[in-house]
Amino acid sequence: MPASAFTQQSALLRCLHALGDNIQIQPLSHGDDGVGDRSTGRIAGDFANERLVDFECVDRKASQVAQAGVSGADLIGLKGFGATGINGVLTSAGVPKGSFYHYFRSKNDFGLAIIDSFAEKYDKKLDRILNDTSRSCLDRLRAYFDTGQETMTSCEFTRGCLIGNLGQELAGQDEVFRKRLDTVFKGWEKRFERCIEEARLAGEVDESIDPADVASFLVSGWEGAILRAKVLKSTEPMERFVSVFFRQCLGAA
Repeated sequence: MPASAFTQQSALLRCLHALGDNIQIQPLSHGDDGVGDRSTGRIAGDFANERLVDFECVDRKASQVAQAGVSGADLIGLKGFGATGINGVLTSAGVPKGSFYHYFRSKNDFGLAIIDSFAEKYDKKLDRILNDTSRSCLDRLRAYFDTGQETMTSCEFTRGCLIGNLGQELAGQDEVFRKRLDTVFKGWEKRFERCIEEARLAGEVDESIDPADVASFLVSGWEGAILRAKVLKSTEPMERFVSVFFRQCLGAA
């Protein structure tokens, strides 16, 4: 990806952080995202090269781009990337083209930024669940699966996993998207691998299992179960996967 495009996407992520990452409708905390101190009228890091800026202008543009991100993720989740047009995103968000193209040169640049923002937020969600030491490792995994089923039910089985949906649609068409999506999946696998290894060392699961293999199967199998749940409009495939996963893969009841 061109360096300029990467810089533009990084700018979007900072904007989303500054406003609260509305793509998941859960605001991120301030102070640890490199945005800086509003009281001094400065933005830290390379976003503004430590120069004084017009916060009213920055906030306005950031708000417009963040809203485009919300609308874009929503439309892509419902319709797919190919069927989602930039004009539709901007119309839905009420964002002028000038603000959009200030940050992105193309629809693909925008799509990659949506992936990055979604993945960053989802990583935080995984870390919160899988690193919860107040629960056993197996209970952490159960909590993750329960959350997934609740999410599918709440959207009436219309969306599924944004990363999985984009993988099915774009991995065979665009190498840049394929690599970016693969990086996201591998990051998820590593998080599950650490939790499963912790469970193995604690004697919660069959000690002969390979945590890396099991984690890879978890991600692949769960994505497939989500797809089947969309088709059937039922959590039954997800419930069946969870049952088989704990019993056959982990050797746990």
